Amino acid sequence: QGSSERTKVLRLRVLEARNLAKKDIFGASDPYVRIDLVTSQGDEVIDSVLTKTKKRTLNPRWDEEFLLRVKPGEHKIVLEVFDENRLTRDDFLGRVELDRIGTSGAGLIPKEKPDRTIPNKSYHLQPRSIRSKVRGFLWLYLAFIPEDLPPGHFRDEEEDSDSEQIYFNLEPGWEILDGAVGGEG
Repeated sequence: QGSSERTKVLRLRVLEARNLAKKDIFGASDPYVRIDLVTSQGDEVIDSVLTKTKKRTLNPRWDEEFLLRVKPGEHKIVLEVFDENRLTRDDFLGRVELDRIGTSGAGLIPKEKPDRTIPNKSYHLQPRSIRSKVRGFLWLYLAFIPEDLPPGHFRDEEEDSDSEQIYFNLEPGWEILDGAVGGEG
């Protein structure tokens, strides 16, 4: 049964990670982030998307932007960092779970406004299990987009940014915007 809770559009910008664990024999990693939109009850994955893989680094910078349609009381966002491997299974590097994505209380995520600067936040990467060897931080920007304005209205980054906007979990599916946002295509 579907809920009557209204959806909100969340701007999630995966900026960078710092001090990741070394997984490759040469002392670096090829990290990427998998972003899952998950039900708070039952942990059912509704949708997933991946960042690009950054080669040979423990301090990757992605600067990739995703717009997620969420029900704050019913959804959570799970970000997992992996080291991409060509021949074996990708190595787990850490996770961040945003299980309170409301606009009040402990999970406060601000709403974008023309006169408000919203700071980026650092999240300590967490292990999946006792055996996980995890270290480092994931830097994110999170904000709800006002419903009465177009999604790109508050974009204030430099014009030559290579980040992409991807609409994530919009009914009935995904809408991917071609080309760089705010840049020359």
